[in-house]
Amino acid sequence: MDYYSGTPEPENYSYTSSGFNGNPNNNKKNSFFKTHYTAIMIGLASLIALFMLILFLTGNSSGNVDDVLDNNSNLSELIVNGGTMTPDFMSGTIRYTIRAKTSRISFSCKTVSENSTVFGCEDEIEVLDDQITHEIVVTSKNGNKTTYYLTILKAKDFQEE
Repeated sequence: MDYYSGTPEPENYSYTSSGFNGNPNNNKKNSFFKTHYTAIMIGLASLIALFMLILFLTGNSSGNVDDVLDNNSNLSELIVNGGTMTPDFMSGTIRYTIRAKTSRISFSCKTVSENSTVFGCEDEIEVLDDQITHEIVVTSKNGNKTTYYLTILKAKDFQEE
């Protein structure tokens, strides 16, 4: 029955959409895209949003990867010689405790960006007190700074040299 006029529809009447040409095989070819369209669009939007967030957080508007690295003032590696560091090194973590086992502690550092400079990593610390605070400062090419704070404690098995 026709909704608008209230008259019965002819028996051979059929509905068609502009995208369907009567061949059922054409519909199957596009069915994956049609059923997953929303998920695909959400995924693409999420990727774009993530990229934009990275650009925003790094202050980079050009999209150039080298510019992002030049803004990075993090260490990619921090190794302690003569003691044990907790927690294990992670670039985003800036506070560490070191249990000194000997009277001299030294460090080995690598930066994320090869254009960054490091102050305080080349130092050898003489452990004279029960607790020492040491800072390692990384400065990116663009002037961003990250400071890593190291609290050095004498371990129970500390050995004078």
